[in-house]
Amino acid sequence: MKRSNLTEIRESIVEAERSIKDCEIITGQLPQGAVNEIRYAAVHLVHYIESEDQESLDKYHRHCKRAKYDASELSVLILKSEIDNYIKSHPFIHNEDIVSEKMGDKKYEGILTLRRKINEELLAANANKENRQDYLDKIQKAVPELKKCKEMIELHISPIMAAIRRHKRMELLTILGVIIGVLGIVVTFIS
Repeated sequence: MKRSNLTEIRESIVEAERSIKDCEIITGQLPQGAVNEIRYAAVHLVHYIESEDQESLDKYHRHCKRAKYDASELSVLILKSEIDNYIKSHPFIHNEDIVSEKMGDKKYEGILTLRRKINEELLAANANKENRQDYLDKIQKAVPELKKCKEMIELHISPIMAAIRRHKRMELLTILGVIIGVLGIVVTFIS
């Protein structure tokens, strides 16, 4: 077996394993599809070691590459879902001014824009069946960008929610003040 083949073999498995570990850290889930691809790769690697069949080595590399992208794709799907859940399950939508104030520099709008841009890019790249590499490259690029967006939301969620609760209390006190004022006027006219 050539030394150059050993280097390529090591690089393929290291990249795949890194993507799987990153996915596990980011999502808290083991990407089962990627793990299966590593299992298939191992079978082809053993066959290559036994017979030095170039086709087995090529299959090994393809399975490692598929594992890398399966893990990254799962990371993207889960990160997008978590970001969407934060935005939908917390009262961000009707309190954009508070959210922007707490995050500063229009970061919330930036998160929404980036989330939408990544989604559009992935859909367009996935639609292009001629160039799968473009889709795979965009998946790899999207993981750290989405991770940063999620971390930004998580960093600011507590102060945002506290500010929204304060704002709602102030609105309630204002409404109660108006109601008490109106009742006072009505009682004055009645008596």
